[in-house]
Amino acid sequence: MNYFPFTFLKFFGNTKIINYFFSKLIFLYLFTIVVLNLRKFRRANSIFINSYAFGHSVTETSIFFDQHGLESICISIGSKDHRNKYLRFLYIPYTLLNFWLPSIQDINLYQALKKRTHDVVDFQLKESAILKYLIDGDYQIVTRQTLLDSSAIKNLKSVYMLAEDSAMKLMSEINLEYKLAQGVEASCSLHYLVQQPSPIFPNMSLRFKKLDQKFQKNLEKLSESNSTKPKICSIVIRKSWKPWSGNGLNSYIETIDYLNEQNYIVNVLGDTDEFISYRKAHNTRTAYYNLDYNLDYRIFQILSILNSDFCIGDQSGLQALVHFFNKKHLIINTVPFVQVQHNGVSLPRIWYGSDGEVMSKSKHIKSFLYRIHPKKISHGQLITANYHDSGTILKSVMMFVEQIEHTAEIGGLKPNKFIGIDNLANYSSNSFYSPIIKDFLD
Repeated sequence: MNYFPFTFLKFFGNTKIINYFFSKLIFLYLFTIVVLNLRKFRRANSIFINSYAFGHSVTETSIFFDQHGLESICISIGSKDHRNKYLRFLYIPYTLLNFWLPSIQDINLYQALKKRTHDVVDFQLKESAILKYLIDGDYQIVTRQTLLDSSAIKNLKSVYMLAEDSAMKLMSEINLEYKLAQGVEASCSLHYLVQQPSPIFPNMSLRFKKLDQKFQKNLEKLSESNSTKPKICSIVIRKSWKPWSGNGLNSYIETIDYLNEQNYIVNVLGDTDEFISYRKAHNTRTAYYNLDYNLDYRIFQILSILNSDFCIGDQSGLQALVHFFNKKHLIINTVPFVQVQHNGVSLPRIWYGSDGEVMSKSKHIKSFLYRIHPKKISHGQLITANYHDSGTILKSVMMFVEQIEHTAEIGGLKPNKFIGIDNLANYSSNSFYSPIIKDFLD
């Protein structure tokens, strides 16, 4: 689909006339948003422009509202394919406003459009005389990295009793570790913050409570159990070009069968196309997706996670919703190795050499602890972080489920004991590695 006037930006780039008309178009949209929400803008003391990927639209919004309170506004920039328009009903009474972009298939064009829109919105809120006169208020534009760093340092001081200088030094050292391992700047502050409980919790609006009733009625129809409250597991599937994505549905076929045997209703979230095709080809209904509940997929994502006993799945933006709802979860094929999350168990990928040999535990917790991408070493050997096969994943799931069913808690290998050396994962809350990794790194 052609989205004039956006697609022509791809061909004309940074010419003055294109930038002029683009800026005017964005200003008109922003002006409309301000007028429709003028009272909120006039009382706002802080504004945060959130334009990163879906997971950031949840996690960083929560962090911002926690830091800046009710008299603040978050402007979320993105298309309806990359944002969940129903999230704002979970943030009541905070003010979350969407700045919608068109849905564009070309991901590079979409990312360029999103960044340029962010820059224009930021500039106009700071410099536009019209907006300043209209709002007639004294507000600050909160930058992303400043927000994350200040929140992480504040948390380290309150939870781990570090002095401010020590907290800042720790963040600086870990940022350097990420940069040396990945070759680019990274925000260890964000990685640290997802290792802690969500700073705020969802506040269900009346509309969402009614949608949840619809979910419950459809759940009763799908459940064959006599239990008044069926057991539910949400499986998040994410398969894409991104190096931290999962390996698709094939990772979870055996897991779904096992969960059915344990009398769980299994809901599939995320990249469901492969799942839908599989279900049609095999004429089976061992797991369900949004159409089985007669719900929009964005509503279904929220309600399925909300009602789940626990969640399982790939690294994905949807994990931010799992974190937001404080659900127990098992994250499969995580990378980098150091990555863990609050109230979660991680099954990290294992690093292998070109000859198929598993790299030593020492290399995993030193050379590859913060690394994502493959690395060439001596004699042209390529070291890669490989996906686990479905059998290994099933074993990890079985351990995870049995632990919860017997103790109502998650468990596993504590990062500080398994890794030993000082690292980011040591500063995590209720986070574990799956014991399965000892089969590879003992």
